[in-house]
Amino acid sequence: MSTAAPTAIPSQAELQARIGQAFTLQDAEGHSAALTLLSVRDGIGLDSDYVSYSAVFGLPPGITAPQGSYQISPANEAPAHGGWLLFVTPVRPDRQGVARLEAVFHTLRQQADDMAQQSAVA
Repeated sequence: MSTAAPTAIPSQAELQARIGQAFTLQDAEGHSAALTLLSVRDGIGLDSDYVSYSAVFGLPPGITAPQGSYQISPANEAPAHGGWLLFVTPVRPDRQGVARLEAVFHTLRQQADDMAQQSAVA
């Protein structure tokens, strides 16, 4: 895993600002693969106190990864950026057959607002 400690979950705004950027996925054994953040989508929170969103990452052609927890870091900032320890699951490949992984976030609205403010300051 990377040398910096993982940060809290990324805010939706932070992820949206990084669409199209390169990331690195690393498993517990230190194996890594390149990722590209393809999209960030709104979800449905449990109730008005919660927000939900997801991030979809694309893997290089011919590479797959099973469902699990991975260290995901912006490629141009690792290892200085601690990245995030995210649970991702494979979702339907794109039309070209490229494997994709999705992370779903569900958090209290106030925490999401705090994360967005922290992202804006950073």
